[in-house]
Amino acid sequence: MASDETLLRDTALRLLNRREYSADELCERLRLRGFTADASRNVVVELSTAGLQSDERYAQMLVRHRVRQGYGPVRIRAELRQRGVAEGVIAAALSSSDVEWDAVAHRVHEKRVSTSGVAADRFEQARDQRFLLRRGFTSSQIRQAVNGASDED
Repeated sequence: MASDETLLRDTALRLLNRREYSADELCERLRLRGFTADASRNVVVELSTAGLQSDERYAQMLVRHRVRQGYGPVRIRAELRQRGVAEGVIAAALSSSDVEWDAVAHRVHEKRVSTSGVAADRFEQARDQRFLLRRGFTSSQIRQAVNGASDED
């Protein structure tokens, strides 16, 4: 029995060596590898207590990564929620990131406009707004990005 626990712990550590995982994700990965849900949860709690697994670290990493990819706070929050991260941890990660969301939305919009040409009419502008909405920006961030870009023209 002790060898099963050792194998489970080693498997969890191997997974964490590759990248950060939320506690729920790590439990699911271990379960998919044939370990029981209870045993997986116990090992994840143990690793979390030891500081080897951290939802806070995971959330901060995911926020940084998604911001670089051009995603907004709504989408990032939903993704973290889907991966089992607690709402308080999500809020802390988003607020500690010091991201200027209006600037990120503007950058994403500028990149889109530069590849598709200038948004000349309402239909193209609406398409750009829907794109930013799918990327997870708020309506005020979208208005700022789209209207700010058209005011400069």
